[in-house]
Amino acid sequence: MWCLQDFSRLVLFDGLPFEGKLSKPSKLEKFVRKFLAQIATVTAVEIQLTEDGKSAGAAIVEFETTEMAHEAVAHTQASPIEFKGRVFQLNLLRDVDKYASMSDEFKAPEAKPYVDHSNLYSWLADKGCRDQFVLRYDRETEVQWGETKNAPVLSYGGEREKKFGKVWVDLQVMWSPQGTYLCTFHTRGIALWGGPNFDKLLRLPHMNVHAAKFSPDERYVATWNGVELPDINAASETNGALIVWDIKTGRPLRDFQQVQISSTPDFAWSPCSNFISRLSRRDGEDLVKVYEVPHMGLLGKGSIRARGAQEISWSPTDPIMVWWSPEHRNIPACVTLTKFPSKSVIRTKNLFHVKTCRVYWQKSGDFLCVEVTRVSKSGKTEYTDFQLFRMRERNIPIEILSFTTTIYNFAWEPVGTRFGIIHQGEGPGRFQTVFYDMGPPGGHHQMLCTCWHLCCGCVYVCSQASRDTHRVMFVIRTVKLEDRPVNELFWSPLGGHVVIAGLQVRSPLHSQPRPHPPTHLHPFYACSKNGWVPHTLPVQLRATPYVSRSQ
Repeated sequence: MWCLQDFSRLVLFDGLPFEGKLSKPSKLEKFVRKFLAQIATVTAVEIQLTEDGKSAGAAIVEFETTEMAHEAVAHTQASPIEFKGRVFQLNLLRDVDKYASMSDEFKAPEAKPYVDHSNLYSWLADKGCRDQFVLRYDRETEVQWGETKNAPVLSYGGEREKKFGKVWVDLQVMWSPQGTYLCTFHTRGIALWGGPNFDKLLRLPHMNVHAAKFSPDERYVATWNGVELPDINAASETNGALIVWDIKTGRPLRDFQQVQISSTPDFAWSPCSNFISRLSRRDGEDLVKVYEVPHMGLLGKGSIRARGAQEISWSPTDPIMVWWSPEHRNIPACVTLTKFPSKSVIRTKNLFHVKTCRVYWQKSGDFLCVEVTRVSKSGKTEYTDFQLFRMRERNIPIEILSFTTTIYNFAWEPVGTRFGIIHQGEGPGRFQTVFYDMGPPGGHHQMLCTCWHLCCGCVYVCSQASRDTHRVMFVIRTVKLEDRPVNELFWSPLGGHVVIAGLQVRSPLHSQPRPHPPTHLHPFYACSKNGWVPHTLPVQLRATPYVSRSQ
């Protein structure tokens, strides 16, 4: 029956009855099709028979795609299927020979020698209470100690690797969320480094990887390359576009195939690290799949239908996920908030004439902002609405802030109720940075802001509760900013201070405390990236990219 060169879509369904009412081949085929239809799309089923025409207790199932076959096998391995006292098992047909050749005698695995990686948190015990940051320039990568008054002190710069003619970092580098690990990217995968001497703790192979996300508690890490490997049929344990790893053991928990080519990762971790979610598609239907970690089974053994879901994002503090779906025919665009593990929808918002949306969570999870770019009916003009969700209030009320000018940046204050927006001013070449306060629960967002009119160098302080065009109340100080545009906002991790900057446009960067009027503005030229240390001391600035360890 099977005249295929590609056996990656074939699965062996084991555990079927040998006798009884369900032992007839026709009934078994209907049973297998109906049973697997809730997991993936089945295209063909062949019941295996003995010489006398009776059931052999197994069937060969062909799925529509290779991804569906992998999905069905992983689903049953994570959550065994039981039906009337029987346990069914699914295995890829290409793996049957490997399992058949295994010895019946148990052989204990060899115990690996213990390797002491010393104290991974030694940097927190620094006598000078210094922070570390990583600096990349040319082909060099260095971890530096940040000094208060003196120049930074080198901690490690890849000396061991240079000694043997190796390159410490090939592509990029990132810290884990709590600063325990330094993750370096290479063509063949990623490596994790840590300890006082930055020893190599773990190597995770994944070809052409260019993105990685740690779980918030740093127990797991997911690597992503965005494309399927050409040798998908090879007997490899890690041939997916997305691989979830257990950091303690270094073993892959599960790998996933890429549904469609994408330039950005289509998965996200929950704040409790118990779930990982990703976008998928089956039979032309868009799905949101949430997996339980570490056994990697589908939560509730089912997916969530999400028509045209474009982006999934978790609350930083609560098991709440948000995604938005674009307009389709006469169906409006929709923003959906879902609570887990119950999968209950707690809030929806329908939107019309939507071009695109962007989601911004406040760090404390108190507020959610959805930036909605709309187009007029004629399609010639665009305007922006900020949908502001009050997550801690009953029924999650929504407030709307509208702008008819171009929006350049939006940023929440991490601790507090304020947010900042950079948008185009009243004329060409004019830019304004405005700050709003959401106010107490049940109140309206109030504009207690500093408006930067950069072409004329004036600074205004306004107080207004309306969401209409901003009305200048009075001028308190005039500052000469040399007609430089800004496009980025960087809040201090503890709030109260904010940095406004014109990055990648050769504009100086200015440090500014809030909400007091600026008495000193210090420009820094040729900046391409900046970051805050975890306290509200002056911002650290470099002309080359760097990332603080405890940022």
